[in-house]
Amino acid sequence: MKSESVAHYPVLHAAVLEHLAPQEGEILLDCTLGRGGHTIILSQHLGTTGRYIGLDCDDEAIAYCGQKLFDIIKSNFSDAVRVLDNLGLKQRGVDIIFADLGISSAQLGDADRGISFQLDGPLDMRLDPSLPNTAADLVNQLPEEQLAAILFYFGEEKLSRRIAKKIVEEREGSGSLRPILTTSQLACIVSSAIPAKVRQQSNIHPATKTFMALRIAVNQELAVLNKLLKIIPQLLSPGGRAGIITFHSLEDRLVKDGFIKLQNQQMNDNQAKLEIVTKKPILPSIQELKMNPRSRSAKFRIIRKQSLDEIGQDEDDEDDEENEEQDNEDKN
Repeated sequence: MKSESVAHYPVLHAAVLEHLAPQEGEILLDCTLGRGGHTIILSQHLGTTGRYIGLDCDDEAIAYCGQKLFDIIKSNFSDAVRVLDNLGLKQRGVDIIFADLGISSAQLGDADRGISFQLDGPLDMRLDPSLPNTAADLVNQLPEEQLAAILFYFGEEKLSRRIAKKIVEEREGSGSLRPILTTSQLACIVSSAIPAKVRQQSNIHPATKTFMALRIAVNQELAVLNKLLKIIPQLLSPGGRAGIITFHSLEDRLVKDGFIKLQNQQMNDNQAKLEIVTKKPILPSIQELKMNPRSRSAKFRIIRKQSLDEIGQDEDDEDDEENEEQDNEDKN
């Protein structure tokens, strides 16, 4: 099934609009363009003087949205500073950063991408076709210990060693190499490595965590997310907001910890501080879960940068505190 026939529903769209609150004349950086679902909702509020910049490394997403929206750029969001520099916006920054880290329905529904174990296709998993390694490369070339580590750390798979051992046995069985090249092959191998009792007690497919782990490794998803978190202060203009939607615990933990680090970061007197808006992540409503079951694991976190007025207020407060301390010393 080709991706053109699969619908994509923007997750948590009401919360995204409410908390990022785009205004007339602002600049929006959408780090994960996808099918443009969130962008269409957000960009309507930018007015004629606002500007939209959409990034994606997926050629199909670029082609789909290219004629609908302006400033569509093929790039990984980890290179956002360079993108803004090329657009002459590095000094000014942007008012809104948005990233939806989920895999779209179109991507999942395209067997040729090899992302889903439910569709038979080549074991690829690359969201950017220019990336050097496919999932098949990892499965067929990595040593057993390395495979186990990927499944354990990126998939949080408790049976990682057992699955990795089975993969190596299958690819090197009977003294000759038997490459694992399709999603169906891998799904069957993983399922056979899981004890029947464990399979019966689980509410997810036995290959779910393995496929997720390999996709994360192939696309270096956590590494590029970590880079985005680090450059948020450079990207945001004073008063700007950054919102990120995650879909599994590894991503959410990284965003949560990354936001805390940004909030605690020491700034110079004339620099805007960042503050977390969402003490706890925003989750889908019951109504949204009924309409879009794939949103069940979505978590939305927001951080904002102080406005110029707030920076000035902080400086005034500090001056008041210093004057009060001096007065107390004079009285003593």
